[in-house]
Amino acid sequence: MKKMVFNKKQEHMEEEKSILKNAIDSIQIGIEDYKNKDERRYLSAVRNISAGILLLFKERLRRLSPDDSDEVLIKKTIRPIVDPKTKIIAFSGKGKKTVDVFEIRERFNSLNIKVNWQDFDKIVELRNNIEHYYSDQSPAVIAEIISKAFLIIRDFCYLHLDEEPLLLFGEETWNTFLEVEDIYQKEKEICETLIGEINWQYETVKNAITDLRCPDCQSDLIVSNGVYKYTPGSEMPLSCRKCSANFDLEDVIEEIIVDSLGGAAYMAMTDGGEDPYEMCPDCGKTTYVHDEGTCLACGYSQAEKYCALCHTPLNLTEAYESELCSYHQWTFEKNEKD
Repeated sequence: MKKMVFNKKQEHMEEEKSILKNAIDSIQIGIEDYKNKDERRYLSAVRNISAGILLLFKERLRRLSPDDSDEVLIKKTIRPIVDPKTKIIAFSGKGKKTVDVFEIRERFNSLNIKVNWQDFDKIVELRNNIEHYYSDQSPAVIAEIISKAFLIIRDFCYLHLDEEPLLLFGEETWNTFLEVEDIYQKEKEICETLIGEINWQYETVKNAITDLRCPDCQSDLIVSNGVYKYTPGSEMPLSCRKCSANFDLEDVIEEIIVDSLGGAAYMAMTDGGEDPYEMCPDCGKTTYVHDEGTCLACGYSQAEKYCALCHTPLNLTEAYESELCSYHQWTFEKNEKD
């Protein structure tokens, strides 16, 4: 019996060391992969750093788990147990499987553990893009990923682990984080200043431009290429400061509008109401924004029109195609065939 208790305590101590140690090792290896300058190892760098962050999150849950609960807060399966003497109900972890990202987020919310999930989600999104779409261009976004990871790791270590990140990860690793963060933030500030000088004319475009990324490498370090007033249907040349690609806002306007207004579109679909945007009947892009009363890609604007027969307001497509509502248009076409 004593041997069994000793083994459990030993296992607990080993697990206590392993989660944090694995987090440190994973992040250090990720930085080593990045510094290697071999582009084939950039994806490995992103994977290791992402995995290290998740392990830091699990370490916090492990530390919050009650003693003798088998690290309940990091276990995927939780079971209730009753103390045979006191009859008090407690909860214990079961099995070896640990929580995934979704479950970590849920438990952090319940425990009021604050994390910049927006930056973390962006890291995951960029990692997925590198893995599935931009493997040849991964150097272009690696600095952004490391910069965002640096902020999450730094804040989490200080606020939730009560650890000094410099001591945890070592001077070499932490200095690399600091260097990349400094370079990226300086570049980002330059881009934001230059983009901020553009007269976008439409509030929707001004808001959506924060989601602007290079179509070649997915970097967000974008600047204007000589034009400082946006007019739908006219050229708006842009340049990427990461991969030097030149492109026009027209190439990405549909994507950023849909991304920016996606939440409002979802609410309209689930709660009822008018979609914030729809397909422009003139250019075919999903960029006709009703609040702006125009297509933000081509500039087409439809004046308010009413059916010539029943005087009901025509929707965008009806107004573009005829003077009749869809019902009377159908009736008219049917009578013509007859």
